[in-house]
Amino acid sequence: ESKEERNYKYWSFANFFSRVFRSQFIAFVGNVLLAFPIAMLLIWGIDTLFSYNIASSKWRGLITDLDPVDSPAIYHAAIAGVFLFLSGIIAGSVANRDKYNSLYYRIEQHPILKRVFGKEKTKQFAGWYKKKWAGVISNVWFGVFMGMTGSIGIFLGLDIDIRHITFASGNLALGMYGSDWRAPTDMIIWGVVGIGVIGFVNFIVSFSLSLILAFRARKMKFYELILVSKAIWALFLLSPMQFFFPPKEKK
Repeated sequence: ESKEERNYKYWSFANFFSRVFRSQFIAFVGNVLLAFPIAMLLIWGIDTLFSYNIASSKWRGLITDLDPVDSPAIYHAAIAGVFLFLSGIIAGSVANRDKYNSLYYRIEQHPILKRVFGKEKTKQFAGWYKKKWAGVISNVWFGVFMGMTGSIGIFLGLDIDIRHITFASGNLALGMYGSDWRAPTDMIIWGVVGIGVIGFVNFIVSFSLSLILAFRARKMKFYELILVSKAIWALFLLSPMQFFFPPKEKK
């Protein structure tokens, strides 16, 4: 392997790192910014329409379950991180299968679809399918994984469940409203801290598993991690914004 080939390998890995980090960062920020107000709006709407506070008897558990010290939140967040990794594998598998089978082109050129919807709308649907379908499937399976974990834990008598930053943010909103805004300040503070810890564990577990898989796929050795880190740092200095926001598409 020549020096140029090694440099290209490390540089491509740095770009892969920036894409994975960016997706995780956007998901982290989006979940925090959207889940809390939406959950608050929903519980307020139900209370306003039906005069029923759905979290009035559960608010204490909703908040204390976020405590990273006195609850298994970290352990359960790690389980959710594994599911995030698996859903990413599913997304990649679906995208690769569809690309291998030229499914996007087949949809775009399907005679019945073109006859019923027209060429332009069929092309638009093929474009939507290409960009979104793998994500749709992975999110469906992620929901299945997340939804079944607690039930499996109860069935097997194991203390397994999930803690995901989206649910954590929503649960804090439900708990605060359910307490009629009388939840102790220290409990809320620990809940906020717990949301940050849960999000970090979600991120670090799924991110680490993705990096391990990428190392194995590229047949890279563990000692090369230092060289990869240097490439990532060099890319960050060159273009820091691409680690947080997607680059503009070239026309």
